[in-house]
Amino acid sequence: MEIAAKQNSINNVFITKNELIILALTGRTGSGCSTVASILRKEKFSDLNLCNPKTCGFSSTDERKYSIIYNYIKSKDNWVPFTVIQASSIILSYVIDTSFKEFMNYLSRLRKNTESYSLEISDFVSLGEKIKGIQYIFKDSKRYDLSGDITYLLDPKDADNEIKLDKYYRYYIEKLPKYKDRIKRILEDYTCYEYHKSRFEEPSRTRAQLYTFLMQNIGNNIRSSGNPFADTPNQSNYYLVSERIDKVIRIVEAYNRQKNINSTRICIDAIRNPFEAFYFRSKYNNFNLVSVNTDDNDRKKRLSTLDEQELDSLDRVEYPEKFSSDNEIFYHQNIGGCLETSDIHLFNPNEDQKNLVS
Repeated sequence: MEIAAKQNSINNVFITKNELIILALTGRTGSGCSTVASILRKEKFSDLNLCNPKTCGFSSTDERKYSIIYNYIKSKDNWVPFTVIQASSIILSYVIDTSFKEFMNYLSRLRKNTESYSLEISDFVSLGEKIKGIQYIFKDSKRYDLSGDITYLLDPKDADNEIKLDKYYRYYIEKLPKYKDRIKRILEDYTCYEYHKSRFEEPSRTRAQLYTFLMQNIGNNIRSSGNPFADTPNQSNYYLVSERIDKVIRIVEAYNRQKNINSTRICIDAIRNPFEAFYFRSKYNNFNLVSVNTDDNDRKKRLSTLDEQELDSLDRVEYPEKFSSDNEIFYHQNIGGCLETSDIHLFNPNEDQKNLVS
């Protein structure tokens, strides 16, 4: 009886841990985070296309571990697809929570020319004409506000919430990523140029893809000021992006309970600041930060649409050698800091095979 009681206690622990699993991906652009996310959302175990494990004659502990994990996931329907929450879409949600006019004003303000700095956006008139076609996105977002308390939305006793919850889930998990892709397709056709001027040195010119430049700056602005279009630091805003992602996690949990899905698996694609990982690690016991790495030459091949200057600009923001102030470490992108604190490390080489992650 005592042994049975212990077994039941252990089983209950694993059942509780299995109710919510959160994996957050991190890595430099081009390392393969989106590839991992697409694998984790596969519906069936067979869709994972994993290599068959050895059954005996293991030459390393890794082969034995792989066999154990493979057989566990394969048996008893233990594979449950992950729901992917795009951090970039959540960042964009702060932009479209404002208004189309405010967004255009922000783009206009970016184009400035001072004694020490100037920024130019290529073919700005053409860009303005194309962006007019996405005004409906700003209007649609007003129906799915996450700026306040969402407890009312998660109350299973309210019959009206079933419809509301379904709409919120569809918006943040399915619709918003499509909106982001629509905006990305427009912005990535344009380039911006930064000029840093000095009385004592030759002016430096940096070229960046406009979409990447905007998303990096807007993400930093939200974490520092709470406003996607302002950069005045305020420590009360450092976790704003994480808090909104967390609200979407709670929506997914409630949606799954409504659909009688007992296990919720979340993949956050992707975390760019180590303090965002700290937020989730301190809140959820079953949270793991997964770094996705690759050879730098392979990474650059995947980013072949970017030229050398655009790659350099991207790397300086994602992997800064130093910060201009002590506060920046809390709200700027810092992939190096994320890699240092990761719980799991994956290597994703360029290989002509179906199994993309090893």
